Amino acid sequence: MPPPTQLAPRIYLKFNGTDASEQVTDAIVSVEVDDSLTLPDMFAIHLRDPNLQWIDADTFSIGTPVEVSSRNGNAEVTLLKGEITAIEPRMNSTLGPTVLVRGYDKAHRLNRDRKTQSFLQMTDSDIASRVAQGASLQAQTDSTQQVHDHVIQDNQTDWEFLASRAGRVGFRVYVVDSTLHFKQLPSSGSQATLEWAADLMEFNARLTSAHQVTEVAVQGWDPANQQQIVGRATQPNDTPQIGQNQQGPAVAQQAFGQAKEIVVNRPVVTQAEADAMAQAICDELGQGFVEADCVSLGNPAVKAGVLVRLNGLGNRFSGTYRVMHSLHRYDESGYKTEFTIGSPHTATISELLSDMTHTTPATWGPMLGVITNNSDPDDLGRVKVKLPCLKSDIESNWARLVAPGAGTTRGMQFIPEVNDEVMVAFEHGDINRPLVIGGLWSQNIALPKANSQCISGGNVNERIIQSRSGHVIILGDEQGSEKITIRDKTGKNEVVIDSAQNTMTVKCEQDITVEAKGKINVKSTTGDMAFEGNNMEIKARQNFKVQATGSCEIKSTSSCTVEGTAGLTLKNAAAQIALSGPTVNVNNGALEVM
Repeated sequence: MPPPTQLAPRIYLKFNGTDASEQVTDAIVSVEVDDSLTLPDMFAIHLRDPNLQWIDADTFSIGTPVEVSSRNGNAEVTLLKGEITAIEPRMNSTLGPTVLVRGYDKAHRLNRDRKTQSFLQMTDSDIASRVAQGASLQAQTDSTQQVHDHVIQDNQTDWEFLASRAGRVGFRVYVVDSTLHFKQLPSSGSQATLEWAADLMEFNARLTSAHQVTEVAVQGWDPANQQQIVGRATQPNDTPQIGQNQQGPAVAQQAFGQAKEIVVNRPVVTQAEADAMAQAICDELGQGFVEADCVSLGNPAVKAGVLVRLNGLGNRFSGTYRVMHSLHRYDESGYKTEFTIGSPHTATISELLSDMTHTTPATWGPMLGVITNNSDPDDLGRVKVKLPCLKSDIESNWARLVAPGAGTTRGMQFIPEVNDEVMVAFEHGDINRPLVIGGLWSQNIALPKANSQCISGGNVNERIIQSRSGHVIILGDEQGSEKITIRDKTGKNEVVIDSAQNTMTVKCEQDITVEAKGKINVKSTTGDMAFEGNNMEIKARQNFKVQATGSCEIKSTSSCTVEGTAGLTLKNAAAQIALSGPTVNVNNGALEVM
């Protein structure tokens, strides 16, 4: 094995701002720096430790700042600034003791815990700045224009959450030193140049038509304007600039015809949001047109996110590529750089098990919620809920109600009360798009009437609609006693339609008023009519007529007065008129019959 001093000039280490000691440098077995566009950057320093001095050394403590750099010509290039997160002793009776010191750049802080929190009236760039602040990082962001009414970080790490937000607008998330970047990668800039058979040692590539589509369409729905939203993209950006003079979609179309990628499970609310998402997906698919695993002589300029010029690969594959991942390795064999180009996805288990192009970070099924606000500022009948299984103090976005028959000025308008327990569903599993699909009863939230009083032999005999104050409509289906009852909260005023007896009963504790601008007809086709009261008064503004096809009787157990101010006529065309009484007084005594 070459002496360690041959390796030392190619690598520079600093611990807590101080250059590594000669003892540390002499003990180096290998140093690796692994950087990626989709994961925090990692370093691994492997040291010989025959006397077990490094296992216990204060130099290697959890949290110690570490800087790894190398030289590119005369310029020193920083490969990574991070902090120690793990110390891994490796004891082998044949090779002797060694210790691996591992750490990450400060992006690892964004993966330390899962959070549930909400962001109101903020752009994605504003959200990124706030998340960075919470992780004690500075922020550099490209401005985004879409202001989101409500966004929930739904039990995600900050890294997962920001990566999902970035993916919707074609941004990348990465950390340099103590600054979080939330932005698009630059389309131009300084390039590293590698030549096949000179400093480019391996180039294993694949040019493929898989997933190369002529159009990406993101489809959504605008509930405010009741119309479909469709975002479209046809030309991918940030693709390799190589001798293959057509991009992947054009090559695939020429060979096999048109193909479309239709995205229907990523909710969008504006045209701009749909367009941005369509372009981001189009870019990602287009980057998979050419993929390659490469190995070069050590070159610190080849890092994730930078452009690299590859020459000597023939006309088709020579050109400029975006580096998606790099691994810089120093060991006894020298310094090599491995890097990949093409699709930005890593090969982690979680990504292999999920379709990152089409799914949100977490897909939620229905959840229990509690109403916190039903005063919708737009008067659309929406409510807000808290979801106790996530975090009790986080309030949802405004949730639309699922109501029977809902439509233009129609439907059953039953808005839940504050503190009601409800079932909440989510459009396409997106927690930022809640829907309240119904309320729930429990041991502490009683039904209007006990099940045992409504059900018999498996038959539901009563179906009930009851308000908070106690107004109730009962649909009775018990065989032989079918009826409809409408009753107020006092229980003293009700209308009963008895289907079994074909009767209708109206009960009222006080007055009943029937008023109409047109006619009022009260008619019994085959039965009698009876009116009863302490006093009865019938008053007509014009004419009053009483007619009977049989006999007509007006009877009073006390006095009876018939009076007409303009005249009074008693007439019988076919028979006599009989007046009877102990005394018949006519014209105030002018004629008296005994």
